[in-house]
Amino acid sequence: MPRPAGSALEVNVLGSSLPAKVEATIRRHGLLPQGSSVLIACSGGPDSMALLGVLAALRPQFSWTLTAAYIDHGLRPEAAAEGEHVRQTAAELGVAAVARRLPGDLHSLKGDSLQALARRERYKMLLAIAGECGAEFIATGHTADDQAETVLMRILRGTGFQGLGAIKYINGPIRRPLLDARREETEAYCRISRLSPVLDKSNLKDDYLRNRLRHRLMPMLAEINTNYVTALCRLAETAQVENAWLEQLTMDAAGRIGMREDGGWWCRSRDFAALPTALKRRVLRWLIAAAGDGGDGGDACNDDWWPWARMGESESTYEHIVKLEELLSAGRTGAALHLPGGLTACLEKGGFWIGRTTTTEYYEVTPPLPGEMAIPYTLFTLSLKLVEGTQDALSEIQRSGRRPPGQPGSRLEEHEPVPWRPEEKCEYLDWEAIAGLIKLRNRRPGDCYQPMGMSGRKKVQDILVDLGIPRRWRDRLPVLADDDGIIWMAGVRGAERVKVTPATRVMLEIRLQVLHKP
Repeated sequence: MPRPAGSALEVNVLGSSLPAKVEATIRRHGLLPQGSSVLIACSGGPDSMALLGVLAALRPQFSWTLTAAYIDHGLRPEAAAEGEHVRQTAAELGVAAVARRLPGDLHSLKGDSLQALARRERYKMLLAIAGECGAEFIATGHTADDQAETVLMRILRGTGFQGLGAIKYINGPIRRPLLDARREETEAYCRISRLSPVLDKSNLKDDYLRNRLRHRLMPMLAEINTNYVTALCRLAETAQVENAWLEQLTMDAAGRIGMREDGGWWCRSRDFAALPTALKRRVLRWLIAAAGDGGDGGDACNDDWWPWARMGESESTYEHIVKLEELLSAGRTGAALHLPGGLTACLEKGGFWIGRTTTTEYYEVTPPLPGEMAIPYTLFTLSLKLVEGTQDALSEIQRSGRRPPGQPGSRLEEHEPVPWRPEEKCEYLDWEAIAGLIKLRNRRPGDCYQPMGMSGRKKVQDILVDLGIPRRWRDRLPVLADDDGIIWMAGVRGAERVKVTPATRVMLEIRLQVLHKP
């Protein structure tokens, strides 16, 4: 660990040089454009207080609109007073400021360490505040020392090459103007600028890995190489530059072999198998990151922007990636692997899917007739109406190939494997053969029926397995039932006992359509 600046001259030199260094960093990386609105994340510590002071000093040159934000995580009783101190300091510098407390109790949240949860919720709150005050960017006080610590932490955790990139200057709206500055410089700047940082006593404890590295390992490294921080920062920068190229290769590969599907990502197995091993693993990490964000991205709650933050410091470890590779190599349709963050990887016919499976409950409702309704736990609608006609009329409909408006061609016409989902189409049943009221529901344990063209009754579970319908769909498929049992099931067929015959006079038209593409 570097020796803290001691003499007044050392402090003055280090502190007075910080604004010029920060300005150079901002201009070199285009961090905070002229005239932009900036939210400064300020914990009250030396780094963030120095950031507040330097940006306030540079404001006339850049015409920024500045707002400071203090986030109380609800973990320390002194946080409220620290927030007030930040607001007073900001006011003295002519900067607007807000102090917010995170809602709820971080200890009640699951899935991550307390530090990771605090970071995630802090970034969420900062994004919300930025939206309220119209800030285009969020400036944080990460320094070169933070960068060096992060690189070491990731090495010790067994990171992949992308993790060595550690903290970036720009991650979406997150900007790091102090990333070229040392901690001793921020402390010196606070002293000569008469800024009074607060002391977070939790930073003095060795409860967290970062603190243990800072207190124990860093002093040892300084004895071996006084420029160890510069060396580790150079490693991170090299990794970032090379990762930028690798990231593009990864995204291109993921786009070629996969697609968004059912809230996650679905990929063709044969195309994935043809990728080089190194690219396979990066693609898997990318898919896990993307699926963890619902397939849409936009997660600013890690040290890097989506999805590369989740790749660099992701919950998906080397072991998870290797197990996922083994699952895909085995090629056993129906096999599944649970991944961190509530994700599941499922091997399906022709491909594999990574996402969050939908938790379903039993439901039973009376559908409107005639009418349309959304099907629970899906992106589909079901329309029912009565149509006068006979088997000859149905044959004419089938011969003409008439489909509901907007319905695509049969999925069997596709040349490439595609993810399974219920097909949009119309089906017809004999209305007068239906017993009693129609109910819309999902499947129940022990459900049996005889689909059209099949001899004898069969368990629904066995039918779904035989048809290769993915597990993630089985409890969500809509079922129509009358007083005597199932008469229709999406993705399967209507029941033999209600099929249209020459004696049919009135048909029940069942139309399944997608609300919007998954």
